[in-house]
Amino acid sequence: MAAGRFGRRLTTTLGTDPEDRIAALVDAHGAALLRVARHHSLCVDDANDAYQRALEIYLRRLDTVDPATEGAWMKVVTHR
Repeated sequence: MAAGRFGRRLTTTLGTDPEDRIAALVDAHGAALLRVARHHSLCVDDANDAYQRALEIYLRRLDTVDPATEGAWMKVVTHR
């Protein structure tokens, strides 16, 4: 297991159920992703839309995203 940025213990999620992987991502990185979205948006509604859109992109690319770097990848997607 590797320690996450905020001290959480994260496990490699390769081979796990997609729903478990998504839940783990939101649990581990959801708050940080919302902060990124709020920092780069004009209002809370726009930030929530950016967060939701980033999760949609994540779902579409779930098979190609490396679980070891998915938190950083999601921050970039949320920012863009």
